[in-house]
Formats: sequence, C-alpha cells, structure tokens
Amino acid sequence: MEPKPLKNERPDWDQLTKAQQDDFKNDGKPVDYLLKAYDFPRWERDPLTKKYHDDDLANALISATTVPAHAFGARSVPGAMRVIEIMGIEQARKWGCCSLNEFRRFMGLKPYATFEEWNPDKDVAAAARKLYRTTENLELYVGLVAEESKKVMDGAGLCPSCKCLFWCFA
Repeated sequence: MEPKPLKNERPDWDQLTKAQQDDFKNDGKPVDYLLKAYDFPRWERDPLTKKYHDDDLANALISATTVPAHAFGARSVPGAMRVIEIMGIEQARKWGCCSLNEFRRFMGLKPYATFEEWNPDKDVAAAARKLYRTTENLELYVGLVAEESKKVMDGAGLCPSCKCLFWCFA
C-alpha cells in the first residue's frame, strides 16, 4: 500500500478568523510561559515586545567570539567538544582517510620518523606510541589535532600539516 501524497492543508488567508490572522502575524513573539525558563538575570526584556535589547545580544556575541575557546594541541580540546572529536575520528576511519605521514608525503613534507618528532611532549608521544605503534599508523585527524604547533610569530602558529590542509581547501 503506497502512502497518500501530502496535501497542502494550509487554509486560505480569507478563511481565517481575525484572531487567527493576528496570531499568525505575531507568531514570532515569545511565549510568556517560557520566558522565565530562558531568562538571563543581568539583562532586561523590553516590557512591550518581551525581547532582549539588541545591544545586550550583540555584546554577548562579540565577547563570545573574540576570545579563542582553547589553544590547538594535544589534550587541548575542550571537554564539551569530546563527542565531536570522537565523531571526527570515526568518520575519518569510515572514509578510509590517509595517515598523517601519507598526507605529509603527498604535500611534500617530510614524514615523521618518531612520535617525539611529531610531538615532543613525552606523555603525548608515549600515548600515541601505545595506540598506533608506529608513526605510519598515526591517523590524519588525530595527528593534525595533536601535532606540535609552530612557535607563535607573525604568519605562523599552526603546525605545517594543518597549514597544508587549509591550503588544499582554500
């Protein structure tokens, strides 16, 4: 049995009552019973529209986006992003992505011979060695995220592999 095709069940404007038309026009207004659940004590709502002032919202967005949440590097990913990191690793495995060293060869960079060359932090290198056994097995996603970054200076700060990856998609 095939499903019935959906009908456009939206009534004509003229078929709506005045109250329905007004409600439809004001559909974007906040629902009063939800206001307290989404209240920010430091901000005040406009008594008429019950919306926050644009300046408060703009300042919140500016302050939230002008300061980086965290630095690049091994063990520097915020805990809130852990699930995103795991999903990235799993997706790369499903796609059969190349290893970090395969990518570096493709981009004309020297492949890493040791984990300490990839990341001089002894704990990070030891953890990677335990998981991957050889730098040839080091996954691209993990390798890029935890690769030692260049010292910050004008025009630098990301690791060479990340710069090449960004160049590929620019």
